[in-house]
Amino acid sequence: MRILLFTGLCAALAAPSAALAAKPLTQKQFAEQRLKVEMTAWAKKNIPGLEIGKVTCVLPRNGNVVHCTVASTAPKYRENITFQVREVLSQAGTMTWTATSRKCTDSKTGRPVTPC
Repeated sequence: MRILLFTGLCAALAAPSAALAAKPLTQKQFAEQRLKVEMTAWAKKNIPGLEIGKVTCVLPRNGNVVHCTVASTAPKYRENITFQVREVLSQAGTMTWTATSRKCTDSKTGRPVTPC
């Protein structure tokens, strides 16, 4: 009986709790997630049919400027669009972004599409 109780207690302690399983987002993950949400909302208003895909950001060692690359697709137009984005973090904690450049390619051939 004691062995069963001890085994059950060990199993309960070894299982991770729900609180320990939830990991907080890193600053990089937060910046990427926030940018994806904001760009998706912008795309719905300005470029119907544009789907925002993977967002990759590089955080600065010093300063408040984050550089990101955003992959997106426009299936209706057979285009893959890669945006270079610059995010500025304010002291209040708000983030504003500006697309600094974009590169368009044909989704089937991979050739550059102009104008982009």
